[in-house]
Amino acid sequence: GGVTKKIEKIPDKIVKQAIKNDSVQNTETKASVPKLDQKRIDMMPKDTLNDAELILFIKKIHAGVEQIITKEEKEEASRAYVAAKSLGKTSNGMSNISTNLYLSGHAAHAIYLLGKECSSSPKHANNLNNYAALIIMAGGEQAAIPILQNLNQSFPNNSTILNNLGQAWYGLGAMNKA
Repeated sequence: GGVTKKIEKIPDKIVKQAIKNDSVQNTETKASVPKLDQKRIDMMPKDTLNDAELILFIKKIHAGVEQIITKEEKEEASRAYVAAKSLGKTSNGMSNISTNLYLSGHAAHAIYLLGKECSSSPKHANNLNNYAALIIMAGGEQAAIPILQNLNQSFPNNSTILNNLGQAWYGLGAMNKA
């Protein structure tokens, strides 16, 4: 309520300048819609993974992450995982640590740590969803979609899962699915 009372006191000149700046900024930074990336779409399993297949898929994705992150990142993230587990951190706690790592600029550490946790606790739906979100933000939409499709089957119409699915399909340029 306090904001709306103060808005009317802003001089018209400042409002017009803000609108002008916003218009210029939007035309300069306007993002285009991603092109359909059929190659990455074709990399995905054709059918929704069952729970047993999902476990193997997550382990495969995690093994791929291990291959692409630097040796130092892997060692640091592995030490963080072992230390957190030795302190008795739950699966939820591991998710929180991963989120904090991501937010502090350590995306590779976050993905590695949460992937390791998902590999050892593959039925923790919240972690799987968060892992898929991290993968999407790292440009691995084709790896996240099978995880999210499995979750969507178990938790139909969950807005968070559906949002992440939409983001992943958007990243692959599949606008109708997004």
